Amino acid sequence: MASLPVSSSNEGTRMTMDDNTIDETIMTTISRDLVTIGRNLRTVLIPINWKFTAQEQALRNWDLWGPLIFMLLLASTLSWGEQEASTVFALVFAECALGAIVLTGNVILLGGDIVFFQALCLLGYCLFPICVAAIFCVVFSQHAEQSSAYPATPVCVSKGWLGLHM
Repeated sequence: MASLPVSSSNEGTRMTMDDNTIDETIMTTISRDLVTIGRNLRTVLIPINWKFTAQEQALRNWDLWGPLIFMLLLASTLSWGEQEASTVFALVFAECALGAIVLTGNVILLGGDIVFFQALCLLGYCLFPICVAAIFCVVFSQHAEQSSAYPATPVCVSKGWLGLHM
């Protein structure tokens, strides 16, 4: 099969017809997506120059699987045992969407080059430390006394981790 160019994206990378993934197995697709999620998560958690090639630029070639997993995990964790669980669940998605809109608008106004889904991807991966803190609070709050300082500890640690790398 001839290698015909397909439209290029904002990064200037070019795909060929040989890069078509329609014929690959489901396990190959899942493993490729898991590697992408791991690479993007590593880039967000430890933001150093990982020397990605043009086709593997982290968070430039955005995906929505990782952010979807982290948003669902955070929404489920925060709505655990709540009276208005569906409202809490919906608020997590609404806040992420609003944050992506604000981030996209801010970057564009400052002269940057970003699209809405790329901003949503970035914000979704940044939810990971907060997801870990929320899970920690839910799991260990059942075994500890209900003090106000207890849930603040993992939240402060996760916020500190994010603040340390910004």
